[in-house]
Amino acid sequence: MAFAIAILALFPMTVAQAQTVTVGWSGLGLTSRTTVPTGANLATSDGNSVNIAWTATNNGTGGTFVPSNPYTSYFVYEAGSLGGASQVLLPNFDNQSFDTGDKITVTLTMTNAVTGLGFRLTDIDKSSWTDAVEVAYDSGTGTFVTAAPFATAGSAITTTASGWVGNANVTGTSTAGDLVLAFGTTAVKRIRITYYSASGFGDPGGQIMGISSLTYTSANADLSLTKSVVTPAPFAGGNVTWRLTLTNSSTSTGTPSSITVQDVLPTGFTFSSSSGTG
Repeated sequence: MAFAIAILALFPMTVAQAQTVTVGWSGLGLTSRTTVPTGANLATSDGNSVNIAWTATNNGTGGTFVPSNPYTSYFVYEAGSLGGASQVLLPNFDNQSFDTGDKITVTLTMTNAVTGLGFRLTDIDKSSWTDAVEVAYDSGTGTFVTAAPFATAGSAITTTASGWVGNANVTGTSTAGDLVLAFGTTAVKRIRITYYSASGFGDPGGQIMGISSLTYTSANADLSLTKSVVTPAPFAGGNVTWRLTLTNSSTSTGTPSSITVQDVLPTGFTFSSSSGTG
């Protein structure tokens, strides 16, 4: 029996370590303040990818609906800093008067659902304008649900029944207008962000909001390997059977493929046969 215990000690369980992936918008290769093409794809370091789609909806009432000066598009890449983030995606517009029907909708779609997703929306505030934003997520079912349980609002933001609105004016460097999203162990495949102007009076002027880079836990498989003896302790001239078990964690979002496991026979043993999957 002591011999069998020594063999087990040679093969401890090994577990893959989770890594954080950062999706930086500078990877789009765009010059600052240029249009983000709808349908653009950004590959990630773990083999995943993020598709960026956006629409600008003109309600047709309440005056003009145009990009905010100095931008020439409703959705651009901004290399500078805004709130607690830099190198952001920037929905923007200028209404002649408040019109909640004029909206910019951005949808970020991961090829594979991820966990540990985190990002922030910046510069949500209020002055002559009132920024309003709604955030929803899809875990892969095809249905969007509110992301409110995963959001932390800065002091310049008020939570409403449908989302969040600005309640005070903040500088471009302040994080008081940041809405921080952290989804933890909840799987996320799509994020939908809707940006518009809350009700008010007069000319709200130009409005902008930043979407920070994304971070998430790598979607790689989380594998563990164990080895155990399933027959009595070996004796000279006898047979012994070992069982190798490779397991992908139930919380893993990755699917393993082309995995190879190699086991070296101890001195004095010769290979007889094998069975099972793999």
